[in-house]
Amino acid sequence: MIFQCTGHNLGCSHSPPPHATDARYGFQDPESDFRTIMAYNCADKDCERVLRFSTADENYTWLEQEFGASTNNCAAELNKNSAAVANYKESKTTVSVPAPVAPPVTAPVPAPVAPPVAPPVPAPVAPPVPAPVAPPVPAPVAPPTPPLSCDWNEVKVQIKVETSSRGTPSDISWKFYNMEYPDTILLQNEVNLNKANTYTSEKCLFSGQCFNLEIESKNAIESYSVSVDGVIEASGQGNFDTKSETISIDATVKKSTFKKSCHWLNWKPESKHHLICSRNNDEIAKLCPKTCGTC
Repeated sequence: MIFQCTGHNLGCSHSPPPHATDARYGFQDPESDFRTIMAYNCADKDCERVLRFSTADENYTWLEQEFGASTNNCAAELNKNSAAVANYKESKTTVSVPAPVAPPVTAPVPAPVAPPVAPPVPAPVAPPVPAPVAPPVPAPVAPPTPPLSCDWNEVKVQIKVETSSRGTPSDISWKFYNMEYPDTILLQNEVNLNKANTYTSEKCLFSGQCFNLEIESKNAIESYSVSVDGVIEASGQGNFDTKSETISIDATVKKSTFKKSCHWLNWKPESKHHLICSRNNDEIAKLCPKTCGTC
């Protein structure tokens, strides 16, 4: 109760009345999972009170969910009134005067002593100078290839294929494309492949989309894998003629009205996933195809 009383003393109230225009009220989670210090209890169930004052700053969250809005911003009210409350009573300070310190006593200076006379120093003899020897010139070394760096709204997709010692590598082909634009090939195999070798292709692609990998092997592939930002999303062994893999990639950033990252859905019960994914004309389902299972 001391936190709630402190909030009242600094100008905060419980829940906003209809048509409220100021921002000094507590916040209730729309899903009734929690409420802040100043908010009343939730109407449909007893929701947990967390030790937070409501704020409209999106950098502060509880379980990755914001706890404030334009009329639920107790933090702003506290900051506005804190200086006035702090000056209700003038502070008093005591200045201490240090005690006098006696000056140090200077020790007597001894009489100067003449330095000893140094013996004569023989003239230096220069050592013989060896003939210069040219250092060996190292063979040029190609600089290492820098790792692939993707932008803030992209992911690094890597396809790794190991050819078999059996079969004919010329029978192998694979292609990776966006399912909305199947005619635009994003990654594909090299033209000349050798037996018992590993081939890697990687590229930065926009997140929040559905992709497809098509492989033709004729038993000439030992294994394959598709990884997204270092995490393997699909893999398999050889001994097949053709195979197709669907790769779903969630959006890596907050977009539009969905101000949370896709993995925020994992905090919610699975029974609510369909309802949340279908919000705003299925906008969340399009941004989070892996979590919502929409590919």
